[in-house]
Amino acid sequence: MLTKVLALGLLCCAFVPLLRAGTRNSPQITINKDPQAIAVVQSALTAMGGTAAYQDSVANGTSNEDGVSTPVVFKSLGTQLFRADYAVTGGTTSYILNQGIAVLQKFDGTVRSLSTANTFGQRVIHVPVGSLLAGYGDSNVELSYSGTTQLNGSTADIITMDVVDINDGSTADYWRSTTKTIFYLDHSSGFLLQVQYLTFAENDPSNPKANAVKRLDSRPSKLRQYILPHLTVVL
Repeated sequence: MLTKVLALGLLCCAFVPLLRAGTRNSPQITINKDPQAIAVVQSALTAMGGTAAYQDSVANGTSNEDGVSTPVVFKSLGTQLFRADYAVTGGTTSYILNQGIAVLQKFDGTVRSLSTANTFGQRVIHVPVGSLLAGYGDSNVELSYSGTTQLNGSTADIITMDVVDINDGSTADYWRSTTKTIFYLDHSSGFLLQVQYLTFAENDPSNPKANAVKRLDSRPSKLRQYILPHLTVVL
């Protein structure tokens, strides 16, 4: 049970998501959902408090990138509306995600659209039950079970997930590769141990960088959830 979930009156988004129209005569796409992966994810979500307990959230954190400590506030509505406000010199710079489309709104008022290679499959990043795991049943989400591995002394179930554009089968392989996210779930407790994903340079989506997000504590009673690259978040 998430005991410190705060309802947000409004999560300001500086844009409306683009309508992804289907492409005429595009190949049909088959969405792959592995029953064993579904069972593992369902069990893990229950162990971490359940998706019904997660609604909206506010979290305070600190970004420590390049030796610079920056306060940050995370806000979310559901799993696909997310905002991170960074207190930088000169004001606030905000990262705003709205259903797979994101912008960076800088402290000087300028707004820059961000590459969908990084945002198309993104969900809430600071609470496991709000992550892509929660979207296992969505019509555009695929998942598969890849067995177990040893991770930091624990046996982990490996779940691979991706998000595709169901309206355009010709792009399926592209989105499968760019949104591929690997979750490592403790085989005994169901808690999230680690997430692996790729990020792409804004001007070069062909040059990915591997990232690993390690668990800090995903027990329902402990709301400090992820250790993100260069970022510590406390709910």
